[in-house]
Amino acid sequence: MGERSALYAGGTDGLVAITAAETLRARDADELDALVRERRPHAVVIDRAHPDATKVLRRVDALSPGERPLAVVVGETIGDALPGTRLFVHRGALDAALAALDRIEAPAPIALEQTLAVSIL
Repeated sequence: MGERSALYAGGTDGLVAITAAETLRARDADELDALVRERRPHAVVIDRAHPDATKVLRRVDALSPGERPLAVVVGETIGDALPGTRLFVHRGALDAALAALDRIEAPAPIALEQTLAVSIL
């Protein structure tokens, strides 16, 4: 939680990918897009003030449902929400929202050996 809060302490230009193990900051839409495809985060936090906010949300929204992370948009008013926003968080509530994301666990991989063993029986 402290690590995630520190990402926003210095400014309002954040694009962040959150995986079960780490929090990754991106400088622009291309870098966040690469992180999403490579690391498969369960959430991305998009600061509405970032110049690439609309582009990032459009790219995340275009992913297939199985690949699409939860898109969290941070802003000052509900009018800051972008089309495709799944969750809007007021800037003042960001720490609480990031703490909630810390409690989300990544889904466990399917154990194919167990599935095959059961189907053979």
